[in-house]
Amino acid sequence: MEDLIPIINSLQDVFAAVGSDVISLPQIAVVGSQSSGKSSVLESIVGRDFLPRGSGIVTRRPLILQLVHLDKVPQKGDPQEYGEFAHKPGKIFTDFQKINDEIIAETDRVTGTGRNVSKEPIRLKLWSPNVLNLTLVDLPGLTKNAVEGQPKSIVQEIYDMVKEFVDKPECLILAVSPANSDLANSDALRLARDVDPKGDRTVGVITKIDLMDAGTDCRDVLENRVYPLKLGYIGVVNRSQAAINSKVSMEKARQAEREFFENHRDYSDLADKCGTKYLTTILNRLLMEHIRTTMPALRHKIQTMLEEKERELEGYGSDPTKNAATINAFILDVISKYLDIFNNFLAGKRADGSESTDESTAHGGRIPALFTDKFNAELDALPGLTNSKPKQIYNMIKNHTGISVPIFTPDYAYDDLVKQIIEQFREPSLNLIDDVVKILFEMHSEVKFMELDRFNVLEGSIRAVVDDCIRECVVPCKQFINDLIDSERSFINSKRPDFRGPERIYAGKAKDLRARPLPPRPPVLDPVAVSTLFGSSKNYTQHQGQELQELQASAQEYFEIIREQLKDIIPKTVIRLVVQKSTENLRPKMIRDVFNAADSLQLMQEDPSITKKRISCTQIVEALRRAQQILLEVRTAKF
Repeated sequence: MEDLIPIINSLQDVFAAVGSDVISLPQIAVVGSQSSGKSSVLESIVGRDFLPRGSGIVTRRPLILQLVHLDKVPQKGDPQEYGEFAHKPGKIFTDFQKINDEIIAETDRVTGTGRNVSKEPIRLKLWSPNVLNLTLVDLPGLTKNAVEGQPKSIVQEIYDMVKEFVDKPECLILAVSPANSDLANSDALRLARDVDPKGDRTVGVITKIDLMDAGTDCRDVLENRVYPLKLGYIGVVNRSQAAINSKVSMEKARQAEREFFENHRDYSDLADKCGTKYLTTILNRLLMEHIRTTMPALRHKIQTMLEEKERELEGYGSDPTKNAATINAFILDVISKYLDIFNNFLAGKRADGSESTDESTAHGGRIPALFTDKFNAELDALPGLTNSKPKQIYNMIKNHTGISVPIFTPDYAYDDLVKQIIEQFREPSLNLIDDVVKILFEMHSEVKFMELDRFNVLEGSIRAVVDDCIRECVVPCKQFINDLIDSERSFINSKRPDFRGPERIYAGKAKDLRARPLPPRPPVLDPVAVSTLFGSSKNYTQHQGQELQELQASAQEYFEIIREQLKDIIPKTVIRLVVQKSTENLRPKMIRDVFNAADSLQLMQEDPSITKKRISCTQIVEALRRAQQILLEVRTAKF
């Protein structure tokens, strides 16, 4: 079971080597407020001075500390204790003051020399015969206020960073709280309770017991009666600042700690469950048990992630430029795949050709919906002559007749009236083309797949062809629709069978006039009635007013017939001349302008971000495979 912690350390080394924390591994995070004695606890566990000290925020980056117990007595000339940083592999540090200096230098390298913090960890492995196997994480101290030179956000940044570590179920929490402060105000316990509400993985450490006011003690806390934790509390006595300044050795400090608990009237019966030595033993045991408990899930997680990353790596593909014979075939495959996906979209399906189950109208289905929901509604909203006053119609006809006074409205005046209202159809019909083109471009922009994303130049060439194919269809289509509207305006077919026509109206009126005796003089309409009809007080004959009303009704009837006709023909025109034509032109134009015209190697310039992702994914896959191998080697071990 002692081998479990080194196994986890090996896994940490594997993932650290590729700069990835894709798997959360069992470890112990040390949490506490500033000046809680957190760093002193760590140094007591290690038995050496090696952590930076000072006022304010001293720990500004997480320090992942791997302690490795040395069983063998070092040979003459070999170091008794030494350390190695992950960022300086192979360099052995035997001077712990230089380890301290390197922690400061590496912190400043990332955060600067100010008071900023970073969640990028420093990794340090220490070998010593005086330590037990442990993996500890020293985190920045929690604080309530920013000091001078720090942004106000620093308080939340530190809290979020610490919480990110301790929130993982694989992490044991070492919550450090000073005995000379109210436990209810402990920042460490409050955060631990947030992420571990049942206290299943939190160990409480009480520091500064020797600094409590006379007549007070923390026995109730140590006996787990105040703020219960399933793993309980352990009291420690660290070196005072005076002892640190006086260079009191760790060995003497531990002896003083042991004597404090053994000789104190309130703690003597608890002495065997207090102190740094007991804390270290408990942490070693808890970490091993935690690793043993989480090992099956860890194996499963590594296996699952390995499968996911292998699929991801396969998606990035190999570098086709390494084999010139495959480049052209690859380009053709990309073109074919692009067109297949777009045609599926055009048919209202998903990229893979399966039926779409989305509630909203998908891809190609948006175009017919545009015809019915927008275009038809816009044509229906066109007024024709419904908003025209009879006086306006009368003045227009009068302008066509000049000084003559015809009995009936002349055909050319009627035709001009109808031509004017047919012109209303032009704008919405032309706008429909732009709306369909917009949908086509949106559909093409949604054509995405790994091979296309990998090669920016190839993708750019394909999308340039798409742009050309669509845009070159717009002008002919608009010209056709303009010609269609002009054709309707050029000849008003009053003989069409679905139109009553003004001639039948006039024929009926002429028959009525011939059967009626001629009056001595034309009757005059009531001025008020005429004013209501024509918007003027001018006198008009009753005959003229009736004719204008019938003329307006006839022109409106013709307008509505043309409207229904255009509702059918305009969408068909746009589908044929824009949608189908542009789609038909895609393949031959891509073959001509992409496959044949360009330098193949130039097209195969891979997107640098994809190259970077492939390299990163390859490293993670290799790390996961090594991790899997490490676990396989201990699979038969009896824990």
